[in-house]
Amino acid sequence: MDPRAESTERSENTQLRVVVRGRPLLSTEKQREDASCCRFLPTGAKEMQIVTLDPSTNRETIRSFHFDLCASEHTSQIEFFQRCGVVEILQSVVQGYLGTVFAYGQTGSGKTYSMSGLDELLDGVYRARTSSSSTEEMQDTDGILLRSIRYLYSLMQKASDEAEGEEVTFDLRASSLEIYNEHVYDLLNTSKRRRLSVRWNEHRGFYVQDLLVVRCDSIDDVMAVVHEGHKNRRVGSHEMNNDSSRSHSMVTIYVDRITKSKDYSQVVTKNGKLTFVDLAGSERLKETKSVNTDETCSINKSLLTLGTVISAASTASSATYIPYRDSKLTKLLMDSLGGSSFTLMIACISPSSEYLEETLSTLHYATRARNIKNKPTVQVNAADILVMNLQRQNAQLRAEKQALELRLGLLSKQQPDRLLHTIETRPAISGQEDKPNSSFSEIKLPLLSSSKQFISHEHSNTEQKSELQRLQIAYDQLLCDHAALNAKVLVLEDRIRHLAKFEPSCSVNTTPENASGSQSNAIEYLKRQVRQLQQREQDLMQALVRLRAPRSRICSFLPAQRLVVVEVVRR
Repeated sequence: MDPRAESTERSENTQLRVVVRGRPLLSTEKQREDASCCRFLPTGAKEMQIVTLDPSTNRETIRSFHFDLCASEHTSQIEFFQRCGVVEILQSVVQGYLGTVFAYGQTGSGKTYSMSGLDELLDGVYRARTSSSSTEEMQDTDGILLRSIRYLYSLMQKASDEAEGEEVTFDLRASSLEIYNEHVYDLLNTSKRRRLSVRWNEHRGFYVQDLLVVRCDSIDDVMAVVHEGHKNRRVGSHEMNNDSSRSHSMVTIYVDRITKSKDYSQVVTKNGKLTFVDLAGSERLKETKSVNTDETCSINKSLLTLGTVISAASTASSATYIPYRDSKLTKLLMDSLGGSSFTLMIACISPSSEYLEETLSTLHYATRARNIKNKPTVQVNAADILVMNLQRQNAQLRAEKQALELRLGLLSKQQPDRLLHTIETRPAISGQEDKPNSSFSEIKLPLLSSSKQFISHEHSNTEQKSELQRLQIAYDQLLCDHAALNAKVLVLEDRIRHLAKFEPSCSVNTTPENASGSQSNAIEYLKRQVRQLQQREQDLMQALVRLRAPRSRICSFLPAQRLVVVEVVRR
């Protein structure tokens, strides 16, 4: 993956998908008259049973296991491809996710057949693909890997054709490697056959340094990578398998999805990755009679580490240590087991009762693997994210600039005395009760009546902005004080009118001097406060005028007009 890629758009936790596939009894097993210990329920079932017979009691012992799919030996390659869950993984990879498919099981259990197909037919399939102009036809024995390549291309074509308002293209690259005796080798660059190092960085995680990655412009190019890697993989012969894989092989397809907007102003690259892992099979020396004990021990050791990682990841918590670094295999599978990938595990088992112990071990590991939770993540190029954010900010700034230009244009056309709201005066109190009206309309200085950005554009002087803020706060307090006093005036007027009804000596045109002492004094006191507020308001407006003249063209629109204050009139 591109080292600049980073993770975004996290989705919910997803359980690792586990399917079990049983192979038929081999000819040698039939000759030995081995009993079948596997019982598969009807097609589509998610349950299988391991049946053993106790010779002493002649009673059956049944162990049941549940998985996402239990495929018997009668399941064809195409049916297995359609039902195992790899299709959903391919659809996710096209959208920029990571996907992993790996086959696990003892040697000779059918892992390579499930992944690639019959070994002896692979070369013929490749030649048929490259010699024919059509790549649509599939062989009945083609495995998941070959079928996935074809389906992946159909998904990419569909995504490109159905894109609306944008252009979607794909770039494919592929690599092939093997892990043999705990060393990593490049299967596409075998001229030097040198060991490669597994490195780690925060952007890519674990990766193989100097691994050859080939650009693929067609299905034939991807098939050539698969063929070359399969041809160079180490195999050996022993009692259980004439063509036993002696190494763990990985075929990785990098799917870069490039989405361009209609005007090519935005380009987003999502870096999907699809990895197929064909593990070497676990084996016992007494059964395989292998002459290369170091090779067998290395295989079993790496598989033991894988089993330990599966067990730890299945019960993972914040305090759980998962030994990914204990082997090269588990390092490269870190994203797949408890990481950010969609993962499919194919547990391959033998039905022969002779290998009951290995079959049960595989099923137990598969059961634990179902408890592993991954958090699939879209891999997006970090540079594209930065560009998108900058473009978004640029668009916002342009919109704000246009709004400010429009606002300035409107302000320049208005008369200065219209920038402040006309102060509404309450009508004289008549004999009938009127609803109270506010004596002042709310007046906002430019600092608060327009956006903060307007001030920041027009006033680079910090002292001037501070002065405007102080004036606005003082003016708001003035409005609050006047509203409170006006409310008191209304209450006292109501009380005076109420008393006038019961005091004949009080005429309708009673003046403050003829009113009762306490109420007249209250009215005079309120008048004095109103006059004081008037003076404060005039002082504020004069300060605003002084601030306006030398510095601000916004404040030049604010006239130093005197506010009209309600005079209390008693009837």
